[in-house]
Amino acid sequence: MIAFIVSLGPPRQYDTGLYHLQTIKWIEEFAVVPGLANLHGRFGFNPNLFTFFAATSLADICKQEVFSVNFTIYIILVVHFIHKIQSMFRQHGITNILLFNLIIFIDILFSISNMSSPSPNFITAVLPFFILSSAADRHEETGLKGYVPIIILCAYVLTVKLAMLPIMLLALLVIIKHRTELRTIGWLCAGMTVIMAPWLARNIILTGWIIYPFPSVDLFSFAWKVPAAGVIEEKMHVTGWARRPGELHLAAAQMNMSEWFPLWWRRIFIEHKILFTAALVAPIAAVVSRRITNTHASYYSWAITGTSFVGVLFWLLLAPAILFGEPFLVTAALSPLLVWKFNISQQKWGSCRLIAILYLTVILLISIQAKKITRFDLDQILLRPQLIKVPQDVGFKTSITSGVQIFVPTSGDRCYDHVIPCSPYPDSTVVLRGTTLQSGFRHTL
Repeated sequence: MIAFIVSLGPPRQYDTGLYHLQTIKWIEEFAVVPGLANLHGRFGFNPNLFTFFAATSLADICKQEVFSVNFTIYIILVVHFIHKIQSMFRQHGITNILLFNLIIFIDILFSISNMSSPSPNFITAVLPFFILSSAADRHEETGLKGYVPIIILCAYVLTVKLAMLPIMLLALLVIIKHRTELRTIGWLCAGMTVIMAPWLARNIILTGWIIYPFPSVDLFSFAWKVPAAGVIEEKMHVTGWARRPGELHLAAAQMNMSEWFPLWWRRIFIEHKILFTAALVAPIAAVVSRRITNTHASYYSWAITGTSFVGVLFWLLLAPAILFGEPFLVTAALSPLLVWKFNISQQKWGSCRLIAILYLTVILLISIQAKKITRFDLDQILLRPQLIKVPQDVGFKTSITSGVQIFVPTSGDRCYDHVIPCSPYPDSTVVLRGTTLQSGFRHTL
């Protein structure tokens, strides 16, 4: 109920006004537009989730977009983890794996702040948790067929956000473990192709690049291709802003690690410093303890530990915003729980009371968090979800491109939910490829 109320509030993420809503509008009103990223570089990011938002927005019926995908996934995961944790407790009492799942579940519960925004950040925060925790539940004798949903989800999460690339290491390690099951591997490859091929094709049509914004993979020379300089700049914006948000973020993108890391470290909160330190130390501690005590841990436990540790390193070098790497950071910090086994009998009623107190505490904290981020009339939002709030000082002027009117915000860089085409960066060198918006955009230089 708390999540439901929060999901009815106005979208709050900055990037929702910057490009999320505008991208969804393009999907709703047009087929994929060649070179759309020339109009606004962020239109080329292509999270393989916006099509779901567009398909389920009910804009024609409700006379406004209703973004319910994140809330739906949230509810499914909440029910899944409650059932899973209760089953584990009944069968085995409090174990290391139960505690691992419980902490992950609590982290998912606190993700409600992203609930009202049509953002890919929520999915890429919670689905990797589901993938990694599900892999931890598997036994050594589990065949590859038991991992099919996990591996398919790995491929899908990658198409939602490229920062999730390390999750594919888990899929690879599982396939290597079951490399003799060639028939299942063949079906898996076909399933991943069905997910990734349309996404890659859409990347090419939107930007002219197969992976955007990564200029190192340069395979095509279409007329609508975003210039390499624009791709490099977009990548620098992402990296630099994660290292040092603000006016100096482009300079941070060009710094070496010895220069930007102290700036980044001073800026992050103390709890994030603790999490980051634990994420680096805990996997190493798990390996060392395994050597010292000669304890047995399953292949999958080490696969999860290795994947999360590589994910932390990849996140640190690519774009160290906590939001982008939280699943890897938390899982790496918890990795000793995958190796250090313990069991407290469920007959000890103190354990039951402890879990009950924990649940009540979490609900209280989530309620407090929800109260901080909800500032609206409950009677009003129960009629329909609130729209994004546009500041009163933001208006829109027009710019002409190839005879087509482009709307430009008069203040800031966000178009919010204004009618398309809208871009905060009008460029006289960007023109239509034909006579309609569907024909796409290209650079004349």
